[in-house]
Amino acid sequence: RYGSVDNTVISTSRTQYTDNSSRLENSQSSGNNRSDNFGANLRFEWKVDSMSTIIFRPSMQYNKNNNLQNSESHTNNFSSLFNTIDTKAHYESDGKGLTLNGTLEYSRKLNKKGRTISMSLSGGLTDSDSDGYNTSESFYYGYTDPLLPDSTVNLNQNILQDDKSYNWRAFLSYVEPLGRNNFLQLTYKYSKRNSSSDKNTYSYNEATGDYDILDGLYSRKTTNDFINQNVSLNFKAVRAKYDYTIGVGLEPSSSKTENIQPGKTPIETPRNNFLSFAPNAQFNYRWDRRSSLRLDYKGITNQPSASQLSTASTTDGVNTTIGNPDLKPSFENRLNIRFQKFNPEKASSMMVFGRLSFTSNDIITVTNYTNGRNMTYENINGNMNGNLRWIMNMPFRNRNFSINAMSYGSYQRTNTFVSDDVSDRIKNISNNYTFSENAGISFRSEVTRDGAQHWLLRSVDLNLRGNIRYQNVRYSATGNNNTEAFNYGGN
Repeated sequence: RYGSVDNTVISTSRTQYTDNSSRLENSQSSGNNRSDNFGANLRFEWKVDSMSTIIFRPSMQYNKNNNLQNSESHTNNFSSLFNTIDTKAHYESDGKGLTLNGTLEYSRKLNKKGRTISMSLSGGLTDSDSDGYNTSESFYYGYTDPLLPDSTVNLNQNILQDDKSYNWRAFLSYVEPLGRNNFLQLTYKYSKRNSSSDKNTYSYNEATGDYDILDGLYSRKTTNDFINQNVSLNFKAVRAKYDYTIGVGLEPSSSKTENIQPGKTPIETPRNNFLSFAPNAQFNYRWDRRSSLRLDYKGITNQPSASQLSTASTTDGVNTTIGNPDLKPSFENRLNIRFQKFNPEKASSMMVFGRLSFTSNDIITVTNYTNGRNMTYENINGNMNGNLRWIMNMPFRNRNFSINAMSYGSYQRTNTFVSDDVSDRIKNISNNYTFSENAGISFRSEVTRDGAQHWLLRSVDLNLRGNIRYQNVRYSATGNNNTEAFNYGGN
């Protein structure tokens, strides 16, 4: 497969903060992102005998990208130290990346009917690098202290970044029949991932006319070693019209991170160990071959990324990102619902999809504005989201005409913190409600044959569609400063 993207975005924003500082930010930005990617997936299957099967599935993907960004911003009352800041920034980079993966699976039916053993071994690597140039000029003025002069911070940098990741996984499953189409399954999984992010930033040297001064403030290397295991016991029952699976598992995991910055002592965090409860359940009901219902529940552990665990990393003279090496893995409880019904004779279909998730130790971004915008990451509880989607297609009596519609509703609750200072931050809960409707009518002519039994393609396709979307967001920490928006369109 091959894909190409050339995307240009131009935006203007005006942001009013209603806290004590009453900050007002005006910004303009434009950017272009071009990328080309090529990928291939292969599958090899070998039937060793009537009882054994071996499957090998390798895959690869290669991509190249070019990114160009320009921005300008003007901020009033940025902090108590100075009143105004103007910033101009330019960034451009070229990058490439390679991803290789492979999975080897072996399964064998044992003597007793329904008794099987299966195992798999998989692994992969990702290697990406980029070469970019960052220039920015930040002008600070209007200091509250009259003895402090206006100041300018200029950056002219060449940024070289190399990201690598290696992973492998082993999986073993044993299924024992219990009679009357009941089965017991015992599984064990072990996975290990090593990732590194190496960023070297060089400042422009006017004396040599080259980027040859290593800037330790903007350079760092972060490595992370993550181990995850899962032991689960599942019970499955198969009946004429339905089947269900109920299981429970324990998921121990451990993480170790090391951060290195030039001229500083390496920071190595001790290995953190975690234990998660990982239940799962699935229910399938089939009225007939055309109508079915599926409920699927899983408990999922997600590990923080290397950048979220890294030490302080400043991208320009205004925004600073500070990693948190003490982050815990998040644990998501996820429930999926799917109902589908097809009628081939009438060429009609209806599908309903739903999802509900609740996350413990969710990883969020926390921002404060002490002498600039400072961002870090923390774990928090209480985040959840859910959505429901209904899709329908139905032809008229005249099969050339059909109507189709998609209704969508979602709710998202997000917990975070807002503050000017770390010491006085306030918890903010946002409740986001979204409803949308997309409907249309289509006309498609028939395909006919001539007297010589040759197909004649005589078709005309006409489509008329309309959509409407409503969104309402309410914040607990900002009084009546909520948002409400309507969008509509057609084609």
